[in-house]
Amino acid sequence: MFKEKLCNCGKEVRYMHRAPDGTDNMSCNKRVICPSYEELYETNKELVSDLFKLLSSAGDVLTYKDSSKYYEKGESVIYKIREKYSIPRK
Repeated sequence: MFKEKLCNCGKEVRYMHRAPDGTDNMSCNKRVICPSYEELYETNKELVSDLFKLLSSAGDVLTYKDSSKYYEKGESVIYKIREKYSIPRK
């Protein structure tokens, strides 16, 4: 009789969120609208790519001397990723 509405995450919807443009969005979460699987996939793909760049750069930084080209390149990648995700320097 009634078709069950599902949230972006696949759970049953319970809450309505009104967007600034006046449209109504349904969600299972009281505070936020869940991201869709496509959005999560893209975010995950970007994070995994950045992780492998970071691991590769960390290897270069640990392997080579301070004045080498590989060290400086690795260090610059690490700083860019640190700035992108707002990771504080210790």
